[in-house]
Formats: sequence, C-alpha cells, structure tokens
Amino acid sequence: MKINWNWGTKLFIATAIFMLFLLGMVYMTTLQDRSMVEDAYYQKSMVYQETMDKKNNTKQLEEQVRINMGNEYLSIMFQDFFKPENISGEIKIYRPSDIKLDVHIPIRLDSTRGFLFPKNKLAKGKYIVKIDYKVRGKGYYQEQVVFVD
Repeated sequence: MKINWNWGTKLFIATAIFMLFLLGMVYMTTLQDRSMVEDAYYQKSMVYQETMDKKNNTKQLEEQVRINMGNEYLSIMFQDFFKPENISGEIKIYRPSDIKLDVHIPIRLDSTRGFLFPKNKLAKGKYIVKIDYKVRGKGYYQEQVVFVD
C-alpha cells in the first residue's frame, strides 16, 4: 500500500504530532511538585510589619548575630552585650527549594552565647538562616544566606 503524500495527509500528520506533543506536555506538568514553599504564607504576610520592625531593631544594634559556615558546623554567635538567659526565640534553617529540608531550632545558648549545628545534617545547597529572637520583650530578626557544600 502506497501512501498518497498530498497536502491533506501532511496536514493530518503534522496535527497528530502536535497533539502528541501537547499531551506529553500535559502529562509532564502533572508530574511536577506543586506544593508551596512556605506553609501558611497568607498568615505570614499579615505579620509583615512586625517583621520589618524587628529588622529595624536589629539594624540599630552595634553588632549583629554572626553566622558562619565552617568545615563541620554552622556557627551562630550572639552579641556580647546580651545575657544568654535573656535571649529567647527560634532559629530556622530554611531551604528555599524543599520545605522538607527546613530545620527549626529553639534558641538555647551556652555561656559563650554560641550555637553550633552539625553541617552533616544539612543537604548540599542553598539555605537561608533566619533568626527570630527576643531580648527582654524587644524583638529582633536577622537572616543570612549560607551554602552547604
């Protein structure tokens, strides 16, 4: 059987290929993860002004929290002028690409005002260290990007 290659046959084949391409794209989009990066993002947007006030409080300090990625540990050192027992809050090690890799840690400082987190508990990639803390009722907020290699 010989196919007659006139313009109608070519148009049908082109349309069929295009439809297969579209169906393939629809299938590929169903495989993508559509989960939100942040839980309760709407509620978090409502407290945006509070976060901005905390950032302004942090900018007014003589010294900010020092965040360093070492060979074995993520080191977080709080300011010398705050007493460790007066500091409360949370450290969030936020992974922008995967919410399952986020780490939430309540702030518990030793006498050196330091906090160490083992680097081997983090997957390789980009993280944002978010420190939300209070000292004697006044709120502070600081964040810094770190990379785990």
